[in-house]
Amino acid sequence: MLTFRFTKKITVNPKNMLSQKDNLR
Repeated sequence: MLTFRFTKKITVNPKNMLSQKDNLR
């Protein structure tokens, strides 16, 4: 379920994913 939600979030906001990855780094 978490993966599904994460995927949905990425699809809704792909740019957000990139920002999050940068933040994680």
